[in-house]
This record gives sequence, C-alpha cells and structure tokens, in this order.
Amino acid sequence: MNNIIIKAKKRDFVYAGILCVLLIVCVSLSLSATPYLTPSLPESMTAFGVYRGTLSNAGNAPEQKRQLDITRTISGITRQGKFESTVLDLQTLAESYDGFLKNQILTYRDGSWSGQTLFAIPVENDTAFTFAARQLIDNNGEVKYITQQIIDVTDTGVVVKYSAIKIELTEEPKPIDFMMQFEPAISFLTRSWNLISNWTIIAVPMFIISLAIWIFAVRLAIPLIKLAYSWSLKTIRAETGKSEEKPTVV
Repeated sequence: MNNIIIKAKKRDFVYAGILCVLLIVCVSLSLSATPYLTPSLPESMTAFGVYRGTLSNAGNAPEQKRQLDITRTISGITRQGKFESTVLDLQTLAESYDGFLKNQILTYRDGSWSGQTLFAIPVENDTAFTFAARQLIDNNGEVKYITQQIIDVTDTGVVVKYSAIKIELTEEPKPIDFMMQFEPAISFLTRSWNLISNWTIIAVPMFIISLAIWIFAVRLAIPLIKLAYSWSLKTIRAETGKSEEKPTVV
C-alpha cells in the first residue's frame, strides 16, 4: 500500500490565500448590505420678526398725549459660559419692569450660543429697561451697539401700550485647542489602525482554515479517493479474471 505524505507546497499557500480573499469578500458584501440610519439634520430657523408693540383704539379721548411707537435693538457679546445666565437675567429684568418675553430664537453651534430675544416693555418703562439691560450685558460681556426707531402714531388714533426691545446676543467662541488641529489626522490613523487590526483578526484565522481545507482536499482527500478507486479497480479485474478461466477436463 502506498504511503501518503502530507506536505504543503508553495502553490498550496497561493490557493489558500485566494480562497481566504474570496471568503473575506463574501463577508464584506454581507456586512455592506446592512442598512444604516442617517440622522436627519435640523430645519433652518425662520427670520426673526420685529414686534411693533400692542396698539389699541383710543376712541375720542380728550387731551390725548403724543403716541410714540418705539423699537430698540441691543446687540452684544457675552463671555464664554455667561450666555445662559445673561439670557435668564434679562427675562427676570423684563418682568421686573412689567414686561414679558414676546419671541425668542436661540442657536447652539460649535460650543457657543447665539440668538435673539424680543421683549414687550410698557412705554413708561422702556428707557429704564434699556439702560438696565445694557448694564447687565456689559457686566457679562460687551454691548456692541444700540439702535432706536421712533414712529409718531398719534394721528392714527391709537394708544401705544408696549415698546419692542430686541436683544441680539452671541457668545465668545471657545479657545482653539492646539491638539484639535491634529484631530483629523489622529482620527484617520485611529480608524485605519482599527480597520487593519479587525481585518487581521478575521483574515489570519480564515487563511489558516483555508490552507487546512486546501491541504486536506489536495494532499489527503484526493489521494485517498485515487487509492480507493485503484484498489476497487484491481479487485474488479481480479474477479473478472477468475470468472473467465476455463474449467479443466480430467
């Protein structure tokens, strides 16, 4: 009986590598077929409307004083970390002057706040509120500018009860960290290393398994099949030869 020697050759490694690549491609295709959910982006904010104050019919009241529709805009910037407290203090300040918050839009982006707040302040308190709001913002940052618009509406026959005070605030951006400049490169190297290590963990066992399958198929299974076939062929030939022998006459 022939001796069967199991020995891996160079071409066995090549074939095993090809089989390993095919297995990895199949695994990659199956993983890529998995759907991913893409988070939806927030909708853009609408434009900030200017509040002109509350007007009411005055009727034919005698000795009516001049009615002024006043709109003021205060623009400022707060120090980092002072935006939230400043906005809350402004709301409290407006309530102390018998006013209220009419509209507000706030945005948080890249670590800093920005936004606009519209207050309705009684006309008799609007100037005092403007001075107090300016002082409050200066205590937490800096007032950039203040604008004022006055419209005389006495001839329209209405009484102006509230003035519109719009406050625009932005927060100082966070200081740029030196290491953040290298964050994209570090992130890329980290992802590359994770990808290589993960696929190495997958590829090495697959290559070993593929090599074992190839060696088993080529060096063991096929020779055994050939040997069994040869053995059965010899047996069939031997039996056929015996049946063809002529009987000897004595």
